[in-house]
Amino acid sequence: MTFAIRCVLITVFVSMANAAPFPLTKRATSLKVLQAGPGVTDGCSPAQIQQLNDMIADTKKLAQSAQRTLALPNVEKSSGFTALFGPNVKASAISAGHFAPVISTLQIPTPITSLAGLTANDLTLTCPDSTDPKANKAFASTRNFAGGGSANGGKDNLIRFQEVAFKGAAPFTVAVQEFKKGGTFTNVPLAFTMIHEVQHSIPIVGSANRCIDVKVGGQTMYGLQQVQNKIPVAEKVKSAQNFAWFAFLTASNPEFFTDDCGGTPSAIPAPAKPGTPPPSRPSTPGKPVIKRRAAAKKGPTKAPVVAKPPAAAKPPVVARPPVAAKPPVAARLPVVAKPPVPAKPPVVARPPVAAKPPVVARPPVVAKPPVVAKPPVVAKPPVIAKPPVVAQPPTKPPTAPSDGSKNVCQLIRGDFTGFSDLDEGQ
Repeated sequence: MTFAIRCVLITVFVSMANAAPFPLTKRATSLKVLQAGPGVTDGCSPAQIQQLNDMIADTKKLAQSAQRTLALPNVEKSSGFTALFGPNVKASAISAGHFAPVISTLQIPTPITSLAGLTANDLTLTCPDSTDPKANKAFASTRNFAGGGSANGGKDNLIRFQEVAFKGAAPFTVAVQEFKKGGTFTNVPLAFTMIHEVQHSIPIVGSANRCIDVKVGGQTMYGLQQVQNKIPVAEKVKSAQNFAWFAFLTASNPEFFTDDCGGTPSAIPAPAKPGTPPPSRPSTPGKPVIKRRAAAKKGPTKAPVVAKPPAAAKPPVVARPPVAAKPPVAARLPVVAKPPVPAKPPVVARPPVAAKPPVVARPPVVAKPPVVAKPPVVAKPPVIAKPPVVAQPPTKPPTAPSDGSKNVCQLIRGDFTGFSDLDEGQ
């Protein structure tokens, strides 16, 4: 009996799941990428596939940054949150509906060579070439499944990246640093584009959370100042671009989400002090002095002195024979006298030296005029110290939000209006 009831319940649940139309809920998604090849339209080259793989990693980093920010206490009262979503939205709902699915669903896409046989659970990335009708109109476009897929005359779940998205894409970290310094970036990072596009994609966020591109006066709101100031408060949570800006700003300017503008804006809190630094290393100690005990010097035991034997008697000295007498010296011959030296001729007297003319006396040196003393240097007045420069807040002066509420919050500085996309819907 119990087994039968369980079977009936399982059958009922399976039947209900199969009967539920896809747009009402989000299903498990398989991410794919269309490879370029003979006869393949909108296929991605190997270089583009590598860029898309890098984009997936950066997109998940942005989504994780957004989730960490949404978990902060009182983030709903911060200037950044209020400016992008208004005062009546729950941070937990945004995290669960728009960023958690990005982290859990996106993975390195599986390459395919045809769109045939795709289902409502498949999401495929494609790369149209420059001949595509939308090539000059958008960075990317999103299409949701309807009517059995393109092979059956319907539509597949696609995110189509135009060539301009690849050529002008900036590395994610470069764009973050640019915005920190100058309040804008030169080129749109692919991760920013992907955060925007997945907000249109039912396989990622589900039909209940699917966003649109909000227009005001016939113009689509993409710029940071536009999404803050021109989109009505009730429409901000429906704008895909608001989620893209939120995720990006949590990485580039997290201070926008740490103040509290529930009444009067307070100062942006200082960053947390780092932990206690590790103790400094002690100076290298010298080598320890090793005291050694002086070992008692013990010489070897001397042997007793042996008495020398008596010296033998020397033989008697033999007398030398007498020296023979030298012969007498022969008488020397008489010295012959040298001839006399001839006398030198008399020295001729030199003529007298002529007297030098008398030295002419030099004129007396004219005395130099006395040096005039320089006037004393006047002491400079003391320099007056300048008053300390007051640090400016990272955002603009408080401005009333566009919904006309009493809360006064700061608008986020900076802007970029060069983004564009197409939401192809269903």
